[in-house]
Amino acid sequence: MQPSSFHTYNEIKSQTEAWAQAIELVRETKLPEARNYEQVIFTGCGSTYYLSLAASTLYQELTGRAARAVPGGELLFNPQTVLTKQSTLLVAVSRSGTTTETVKAVEKFRQQKRGDVLVISNYNEVLSGLADVSIVIDKGQEESVAQTRSFASMFVAATALCARMAERNEVIHSMPHINGSISCLQ
Repeated sequence: MQPSSFHTYNEIKSQTEAWAQAIELVRETKLPEARNYEQVIFTGCGSTYYLSLAASTLYQELTGRAARAVPGGELLFNPQTVLTKQSTLLVAVSRSGTTTETVKAVEKFRQQKRGDVLVISNYNEVLSGLADVSIVIDKGQEESVAQTRSFASMFVAATALCARMAERNEVIHSMPHINGSISCLQ
């Protein structure tokens, strides 16, 4: 069998296109300003929760503002342990855009008028419809079960998001790219 007939192989080989799209989308999107929020909460479930941990640390480092990551279920079932009366930006990360706990947590956050919502996803699904700002990296969509380009593209988007919100454009410019596509795997 040819390597090209394997979904995961093809998704790994093509992930640089998803990374380039992620960077471009963050560059082109009108983002909220960090100074408008006293805290930023990154949330997801499973691997996107781990992505949220890394993104919250980077956001705090680059902006000098409070940020933390919480699992979607914690935000849904125990919001009092997470949310304060401070102005909050909720960054919800979901590969599918339909992750039940993340969707329910965002719906509850919106109902309680806790702040604004930014979504990072690979599919324009229900979660994007709940967002004030949505970054949908469709080139990160996959057929295989294992997350390859989806996770990586959302992480690249989160990194670029943190850099933009911190007004650290040199970080985005330092992300390797040539003619709109990242070259390190090609």
